[in-house]
Formats: sequence, C-alpha cells, structure tokens
Amino acid sequence: MHTKTIDQQHQNPPQSAGSERSHSKAVSIPINPSDEEARWLNYKNELYPLVHGYVQKLVSDPAVTEEVTLLAFRRLWENRHSVSGEKQVLAFLFMVARTRVMNRIRLKTTELQRH
Repeated sequence: MHTKTIDQQHQNPPQSAGSERSHSKAVSIPINPSDEEARWLNYKNELYPLVHGYVQKLVSDPAVTEEVTLLAFRRLWENRHSVSGEKQVLAFLFMVARTRVMNRIRLKTTELQRH
C-alpha cells in the first residue's frame, strides 16, 4: 500500500484545548483514506458549522466555543463505532457539546460559591 506523510492536524480528529495540538507530527497514512476516515471527514466538514453555531449560542467566549466544538468531534471519533447515520451523529455532537458547556457552567458556579 502506498503511503504519504501529512500533517497530523489535518487528518486526525481535533484535539481539545490544552492538549498538544500546536505540535504537528508527521505520520504515514494511506493515500486513499478508509471509508471510516472519509465518513468522519465528511461529517466534520458538513456538521462543524452547525455544532459551532450551536455552541456559540450557549457561550460568548470564542475560545470556549472552539474548544467545546473540537471536543464534540473528538468524542464522535472516539465513539465512531457506536454512532451512525447523520441524524444520530448530529444529536450525539449536540449532546456532547451541551454537556460540556453545562459542566463548565457548574464548575464556574462552584468556584464562585467557594470564594
């Protein structure tokens, strides 16, 4: 099988904020991505604006919006074998995003109550 080296950030699922996403690593991947990779990239390209817009309505900080959106897609990649169909994928992404936003709000509320 032929392989080529590409920047890991463009092929692999996104990293959440705080991870080492600023360090790109060269990896060897098949020239023709598998159906699984192609499907994931298709979902990312088509659904990213919807999820990002949804999160943007929940939080005002652009950095948090980006972090939560990337986390949702990372969770999708991690659960790709149990989520299928565009409606189920979109529902999964929204659920992960909403849960992450709610967790951030709870954490901030708890921190404020302690002070």
